[in-house]
Amino acid sequence: MTENPTMKKALLRLAADEDFLLLHERLTCFNPFSVLKLKGYEIRHSNMFAWLLNPDGSHGMGFDFLGQFALAMADSFDPESETGSHALHLAERLLAGPEHPAVTVEREAESDGKKAVDLQIRCDYLSKTGAETFIIIIENKVYSRQRVNQLKDYLKHAESVARKEPSTTHVIPVYLTLDVDDEPDEEGYCHMTYAQIVEILRKLMAVQRVRKLDGPARSFIGSYLATLEELCCLDTENQELAQKVYAANKDAVKLLQEKAKGSLAVQICRSYEESISYIGKNVDCDIALAGRKFIEEYNRQGSDAKLSELKHDRRNFFFSDGRLLESTGGRDGDWRRGSVCGYFFFLENTDGTAGKLSLKVEAGPVTEAERRQEFMDLLRSKGFAARTSPTYSRLKYGNLPPPAATVKDVSDENELYLAMKGLFDQTTELRGALHECLAKYKNTKGLQED
Repeated sequence: MTENPTMKKALLRLAADEDFLLLHERLTCFNPFSVLKLKGYEIRHSNMFAWLLNPDGSHGMGFDFLGQFALAMADSFDPESETGSHALHLAERLLAGPEHPAVTVEREAESDGKKAVDLQIRCDYLSKTGAETFIIIIENKVYSRQRVNQLKDYLKHAESVARKEPSTTHVIPVYLTLDVDDEPDEEGYCHMTYAQIVEILRKLMAVQRVRKLDGPARSFIGSYLATLEELCCLDTENQELAQKVYAANKDAVKLLQEKAKGSLAVQICRSYEESISYIGKNVDCDIALAGRKFIEEYNRQGSDAKLSELKHDRRNFFFSDGRLLESTGGRDGDWRRGSVCGYFFFLENTDGTAGKLSLKVEAGPVTEAERRQEFMDLLRSKGFAARTSPTYSRLKYGNLPPPAATVKDVSDENELYLAMKGLFDQTTELRGALHECLAKYKNTKGLQED
């Protein structure tokens, strides 16, 4: 594309687009974490968590963040496990009281003289019935990965310390990551994600009982929340604005992303660098627009298993059908909306233009933990290849065959739509088997219809 008169008009329309200007205003508002470029630094996030988890921190929230974190932690464990019950007991005591513990938060807590776990939170209760201690160890990962035996060593050391304590002491190990698929190698850990931190902060910023969170602290935490939302691709308002801008100004945005040398293009890139970059990172695959077209066209055919969009990010389009959504048994608040299964298209962008599109089905955690193996076995019997995990919260299943479709231009909405349609049409039989598994599982009283 060149900067001819037609393209100049397109560029000027983009520069005057109300949604584009609003997006630019949102992206360039003052944020100390952006100024200091701290978004990807694991140590800085650990420092922030240590501050938030400390009830005596200058944030003014007292035990609110620690209590909500304990609840999210309990929800991430297998509720039938001993450690899960300890986590739930701690959450109950922190949130319902009446007494609060003495809390110590330590960064880089020594584990064996050489290695250090990122965070250790010690909650000491002393009452007439005796002393009880909860030790939470948190290994935090942003872009790095766990080392061999790293989690095992941390847990072993924490348990050895607990055995020497005079009080009844419970160790609760947490593996906190940005990547939802980075499962802990060591059994006994719960896997928590930065997305859960986002939900906690959103809740605490909104509820009335945290009115004391005001002034500089509130502004600072709000900036951090915005940073985490972008890091986790959960800044949905900005993403929706970017989608609208891209849909209305596709040719102009593509030209700018190609780093065109025309004077007008260079000037717009210089003036709106953050916004052009953001659109490129969040909308370059057009997967949401293609996914919505796919659902609209599929439902127009009159199928009795209507499709519904659940959510999307820049590489995934999550959706479900009516037969999955009509039953309960999955976890409340999960992206599957209470069902045990959901579909998603995953786009692997190989060179910035071409890519591979896969159709996946994922079975999530169920409310009746002891029966999750039964459902996994049902799926295996119908040809689903299981990806298992020691962590209760991440029961996964791999690609629905065929494994992938090649997409020559990932920014071409229609090409993505045709790839989605082709993949989905080829999985009719296997999706029928999925419905059979769900019906069989419900008939054994594992799930009950709404």
